[in-house]
Amino acid sequence: MPGEASDVVTSGAAADVVPSGDTAEVLMSREAVDVLASGEALDVVTSGETADVVTSGEAADVVMCGDTVDVLMSGEAVDVLTSGQAVDVVMSGEAVDVLMSGDTVDVLMSGEAVDVLTSGQAVDVVMSGEASDVVTSGEAVEVIASGKAVDVVTTGEAGDVLISGAAADVVPSGEPVDVLASGDPVDVLMSGEAVDVLASGEAPDVVPCGDAVEVVTSGGVVDVVASGGAADMVPSGDDVDVVTSGDTVDVVSSGEAIEVLASGKGVDVVMPGEAGDVVTSGAAADVVPSGDTAVVVTSRGAVDVVSSGEADDVVPSGNTVDVVMSGKAVEVLASGKVVDVVMSGEAGDVLISGAAADVVPCGDTADMVTSG
Repeated sequence: MPGEASDVVTSGAAADVVPSGDTAEVLMSREAVDVLASGEALDVVTSGETADVVTSGEAADVVMCGDTVDVLMSGEAVDVLTSGQAVDVVMSGEAVDVLMSGDTVDVLMSGEAVDVLTSGQAVDVVMSGEASDVVTSGEAVEVIASGKAVDVVTTGEAGDVLISGAAADVVPSGEPVDVLASGDPVDVLMSGEAVDVLASGEAPDVVPCGDAVEVVTSGGVVDVVASGGAADMVPSGDDVDVVTSGDTVDVVSSGEAIEVLASGKGVDVVMPGEAGDVVTSGAAADVVPSGDTAVVVTSRGAVDVVSSGEADDVVPSGNTVDVVMSGKAVEVLASGKVVDVVMSGEAGDVLISGAAADVVPCGDTADMVTSG
């Protein structure tokens, strides 16, 4: 289990253990699990049906990592992402895309039903370099990263790319921003069947954005919006949730499939307020307790807590720990110098909860769990 010295991760049918460094956290996933970890020195590993393991160091297997960078491999439907000062790369399986990131950029791919996002002081983007790239996803994948300069992209069943999709609308982007929405079952900063347009850069469309913030609205089930200096709100459809953000905050809310997003120094909040707001989602409403000025599915100084879909589980967080849970379609996101994230499989297990969820004790600055 985790601790300042080392963290352990278990996965699918056979549990795989991955040694971690002083400030490294790791976790794995099941068939439809996404995992993400960030920090100065991170180690990440995920496995699929057969449970793959990734080792790091001079003689790394499958994936080679640098001094302060670790990578992982995913199975049939596993996505993983990790970030840090150095570059982190992720390898995926049959239905997964891989991307390389720059010095301060991290990316990740997705599987059949995976969403992942990560952020830190620098900006983490999906398939982004100095200018901004795009990412591709699986059947129901959503990806988004935020920070001072963020790039976002999602795709549909056929794997659409920025400015593409079965009926995807084109979204213009500014110099440091790229975004797009696509696919039938895509959620998060993207849209539903008809795909909504995302606005970005100096001349935002549909949704106004801040100086260096990207925003998106979604279709019938999910609406998401983030703003810069002044919080912007985006009206949603039948089962829509609205989120407002702070100076450099990005937030997301979802319907049936929950999406979570976190950012760096700034705070990510879902319907924040001094007293404590609640965020409701699709069929089953997820409630997330908040602190004085932070109700986030992943925030820094304050407490980060996330509730899950059908199971509606809640995960307590530490001082500088972020956690996430999931329903059928799991999404995970982590942010901060030392972040640990956990997600669950099809059964919708949540950190320290779920029918077959594994509980992992966490330290002051490191919490991690994996579900069965």
